[in-house]
Amino acid sequence: MAQSFLYAFVLGSNEALSLAEIFSVLKREGFVFVTLSITAKTLVIKTEKKLADPQKFINQLGGTIKIISVFAQEPDGDILKLILDFVSDNFTGSKFVFGVSFYGERTKNIGFEMKKELKKIGVNSRFVQGKKEALSAPEITHNKILEKGADFVIIGNQKESFLGKTIAVQDYESYSHRDYDRPRRNAKSGMLPPKVAQIMLNLISQKNVTIYDPFCGNGTILQEALLLGLKTIGSDISKERVSDTMENLHWLAKEYGVETEVEKIVFQADALLISKKSLPEKPDSVVTETHLGPPLSALPTEGNIKKNFQDLTKLYLGFLKNLAREFPDMREVIMAIPFYKGAKKDYFLEIIDEIKKIGYNTLTPLPEEVFSFGQLKGYNEQRKTLLYSREDQIVGREILVLKN
Repeated sequence: MAQSFLYAFVLGSNEALSLAEIFSVLKREGFVFVTLSITAKTLVIKTEKKLADPQKFINQLGGTIKIISVFAQEPDGDILKLILDFVSDNFTGSKFVFGVSFYGERTKNIGFEMKKELKKIGVNSRFVQGKKEALSAPEITHNKILEKGADFVIIGNQKESFLGKTIAVQDYESYSHRDYDRPRRNAKSGMLPPKVAQIMLNLISQKNVTIYDPFCGNGTILQEALLLGLKTIGSDISKERVSDTMENLHWLAKEYGVETEVEKIVFQADALLISKKSLPEKPDSVVTETHLGPPLSALPTEGNIKKNFQDLTKLYLGFLKNLAREFPDMREVIMAIPFYKGAKKDYFLEIIDEIKKIGYNTLTPLPEEVFSFGQLKGYNEQRKTLLYSREDQIVGREILVLKN
């Protein structure tokens, strides 16, 4: 009988985006798995394939905070005893540094009690108590918990529970570095976070593909594609944006040791006029954040919303019509378009039916089984699209997954 492994993923703040990414990557990497549990904060799966390098795996997931190896499902008896037995069997160092993270209905805080019990069996320890119910990635990293001990994780409610230990955490410092420390950032050309760019790239279903971003802006999607090991090309109608992208990619190559010939993969072009002859390489898929329209500090009037959306719809449909004509065998198009957040309702472009007329089908980026666990934050059920927005912004991003 084949050995099975249980893993839990702690989701980012946008659970629909996180889940869509995880399912896509697991499928693409050949994992056959069963979903055991989905909550607002976690996904638990069972698989026969072991994660060979959990930290490397989480580094390619923009929407996952932690990966946990589950060693007890529906744990019988005393959870504290199970953890103590695990420490006795696995720890050989001089001082055990540990934390306890809760996702779901919290039981009593067993951290200090565990420290007392560890002392009784001769284990010198330090308990790291987090600011919240669960230790954050910075708390785990700062205290070197994975290197010196363990972050024990309790996931559950009255129906089900899982006990495990964190085996990888999100590299928050790297995301911050390549977002805020790169030389060129421009709010007018969009401020797509690297995490969201990475999630969009991970929605591509195929491996070893060449990605094209025809609205490259500051080059965020291109930089994340290169870090994922993807072939990539990018263009923008603005000469200034092309220059910004090149400077950012040169910085990336120096900071992260990425080998690429920047001047050959980034060029100036009108996205509505691209052709096979105008591109340096034939792309397999498009991943792009389109032009989102004017920056907004307040919700426009209904008339201005209509005008903005008409202008943007014309741009997007023109781009997709040309793309379908010039690249009829294009595998997938992942594109972010804007929606406006209002106090009473959100405003969306009336574009999906028009996109279908061009020949693109909109794909639901989540498997049907997910919806049996309840409503998901970040998913528009009616339009079957993913949504990303920040509380302090009027313009959000609607992510479309299109197949020709």
